[in-house]
Amino acid sequence: MAALVDGGTLDARVRFADGAAGLFWSLAYVGAEVPALGADRLVQRASAASMAGPGLAAGYSGVALALDGVGHHDEADQFWHDAEVFPLDRLGVTVADGLAGVGLALLERAPVRDAEELFARLDTIAEALVAQLVSGHRLIRPGILFGYSGPALYLLHAYGLTGDASLLRAVEHCLRHDLDLLGWSPGAGRPLRHAPTGGVATGLPGIAMVLHEAARHLDASWIAAARDDLLATCQDHAAHPLTRRGVGTVLAVEYVRRTAQGRPDPARPETPTEVPRAVTPRPRHPRPVEARLRHLRAGAARLRHPREARPRIRTPQHIAVSLAAPVLHTAHYLHAEQEPRMAFFW
Repeated sequence: MAALVDGGTLDARVRFADGAAGLFWSLAYVGAEVPALGADRLVQRASAASMAGPGLAAGYSGVALALDGVGHHDEADQFWHDAEVFPLDRLGVTVADGLAGVGLALLERAPVRDAEELFARLDTIAEALVAQLVSGHRLIRPGILFGYSGPALYLLHAYGLTGDASLLRAVEHCLRHDLDLLGWSPGAGRPLRHAPTGGVATGLPGIAMVLHEAARHLDASWIAAARDDLLATCQDHAAHPLTRRGVGTVLAVEYVRRTAQGRPDPARPETPTEVPRAVTPRPRHPRPVEARLRHLRAGAARLRHPREARPRIRTPQHIAVSLAAPVLHTAHYLHAEQEPRMAFFW
């Protein structure tokens, strides 16, 4: 990762999705050392960049997240402010440049200045997102970044924080739409039509992970069936590990396996979680909803102080920047000594 930065491989784009911002935040998230020169360059590029809005992929919130990650909190605060004053009614629903992405960025924000204000903002974003979904907003691509799985992911987080069961109806609405775009229906077999080739952000692995989380809270057998079919399709088509689909498949399968035992449902704390087919769970300590607040408050320490012992992972320099961050998160999730939290998930 350091070689990608110091060697000049990064271009001048200040983007969270596939540029410097996302790579630096990923380095900080896993506790790796962020090259000082690279962090300074990020600040300079961010200050000079022209951004169209608050979106996570290429807007204010993604850059703010990265600047906080590398320790430039004052500069990050300005970008958080720019994202906050942007009218919510001018945003769409996607993670890439809409409400879901801004909400997910806020969930990862560290440090948090005012927890109550943050939770109020998260609730406002959830309400605006549901209102747009109810109004018949249509997307043409499936997946977390550009499809309905992204809004579903954010609303699952909002449900975990509020226990508002009405949010689950919107989650189900989103997931049905993405599965329709894939050509999947109960009993129809695995999705092959228009199956995206991307990884967690844009492809089947990410959709499967969101379905897995939804299956904890929705009494609908088709959700678990869809998750299993998508995971099986990923495994059938992930021929090489160092591709977005290959890395995403490894991460999705391991995430589902590790989290199969589930966490308490805020509305139904005694409800058991269905274990996916062909996935053997490992024992897991449940993370209560209240732990989210502790996670937010402790975020600065988590980002700034790396673990004393972490795996050394060598990656070829020819790996594209857009693949470097997913590889880093996946390696961290697989090899961390303590049970890790998956970024933007649980």
